[in-house]
Amino acid sequence: MEEQIVVHKRFKTLATVMYVLSFIVMIIDGLVAAGVVIGGIVLAIMPVDEVMGILSNLTMDASLETPGGAVTITEEILSYVNPDKTMLMLLLFLSLLNVLIILFIIILVNRWLANLRKGNILTVQNSKYIEYIGYSFVAFALMEMLMSIAVSLLIKSSIAISELPADFREFFDIENIGITFDINLIPVFTGILIWMIAKSLKYGSYLQDEYDQTV
Repeated sequence: MEEQIVVHKRFKTLATVMYVLSFIVMIIDGLVAAGVVIGGIVLAIMPVDEVMGILSNLTMDASLETPGGAVTITEEILSYVNPDKTMLMLLLFLSLLNVLIILFIIILVNRWLANLRKGNILTVQNSKYIEYIGYSFVAFALMEMLMSIAVSLLIKSSIAISELPADFREFFDIENIGITFDINLIPVFTGILIWMIAKSLKYGSYLQDEYDQTV
């Protein structure tokens, strides 16, 4: 009996710690979402030429992984980039949706942990939270695919490959960048597995209710 009490206290303590940590992660993700929204507003108001001018004036130490290797982003390379504003806005919008999906998952985990802290483990509500988390993982995988397509379209429409100097051109393979509908199967399988766990918990909660009514 005493051992069960100790295990229960440890479980409740762990649930409380994870509950607090989920709040911290939720705040960080919310700030990221706010940053994406602010970036979208700035991009909508400011002309693309001014945005590129600001980027070219910044001291950057960034590189781009290309088929030919890593290329350092310089002012000279940026001068050949003329991004389409509509595509940039679309990419920001998809990025925002991606961040919001992650935020939704964190909120669901937070609510689930809140129930665990109260001792409510095998409940229909918990199974619903976990079920929605499974759906969100699948949605996250689909959003990643859409973002990959948007990035490919942005690159093809932004860089004037024919105007690039010969020493830069060999690093880029823009003509061969195509639109692929490859989807990351890991989040999909994870989402399906979480969905199955949710259904098992839901069935377990029904059995628990029947047992309580019998007793």
